[in-house]
Amino acid sequence: MEDIDIPTNCSLPRQDAAIQVLQWADLRSLATSSQLVSNGVRLTFSVEVEEALRSLVAREQMCCPNFAFSIERGHDSVTLEVATDDADAQTMIANMSGVSP
Repeated sequence: MEDIDIPTNCSLPRQDAAIQVLQWADLRSLATSSQLVSNGVRLTFSVEVEEALRSLVAREQMCCPNFAFSIERGHDSVTLEVATDDADAQTMIANMSGVSP
């Protein structure tokens, strides 16, 4: 896990942060669409990943309170929006989501 880029302002121990980075990478590979939104990103997933998505978001909220997370369930999809006014944190969102400005 040495080569995983951990944000410098992450409050998690390095190993826990590395695991979380990998979990975001696994989850974002399941996104059916992604797009930039004001100060963040919107990712859409099939409903099958909703439980994993909600679990990861709950953990992320504990270590990154400067992120605003919103999860909405549609008929056949789940949409995650992540946003922040903090410019450094926007870089973290881009890394976490794989969507760059």
